Amino acid sequence: SLPATIADQTVYFVTGVPGDLTITSTPSGSGTAIVFVEGQLNFNSNYTYGTATSGTTFVVRGNINIDPAVTQINAVLISSGTIFTAGAGCARNSAPPSASALTISGSLVSLSSNPIMFCRTRTDNSQPAEIIIHQPKYLVILKTIFSATLQKWSEIAGNEPIPTQAPATVPGAPTIGT
Repeated sequence: SLPATIADQTVYFVTGVPGDLTITSTPSGSGTAIVFVEGQLNFNSNYTYGTATSGTTFVVRGNINIDPAVTQINAVLISSGTIFTAGAGCARNSAPPSASALTISGSLVSLSSNPIMFCRTRTDNSQPAEIIIHQPKYLVILKTIFSATLQKWSEIAGNEPIPTQAPATVPGAPTIGT
């Protein structure tokens, strides 16, 4: 499970058998997290973590299942499986479950040929059942986390010789050439 508090910039990896992660509460803190999930990700409660400069990105190998009772998720959800917005396998049911509106402040991204399954229905069809509010802050958050340890290489044009320095010697070690 996720820690109760997210601090700084953190990467989590949920592995094992079956490697699933179930969200039952929202952590506190003001950090940024990228969570890699080997199995499935299940949202059983609202996930409202984040500020203008913090948030969570979930990268999931399996399916993402959002319980019909969940109404708010503040995160980017990336899946190699299928994203179901009203419970596991909701598209396979004979009739989609009636649920409250779901608002996702972030993004839904499918990395496979499986489409995102928008399964919610409302008794009042004049209101949307699923609302996705794209949050560009996640692009900046991802850039900040992943570029913090990357090296930058550049090419220098010109004929200037590269300065060299004599190799350091270790006392008692044999010297090569003189």
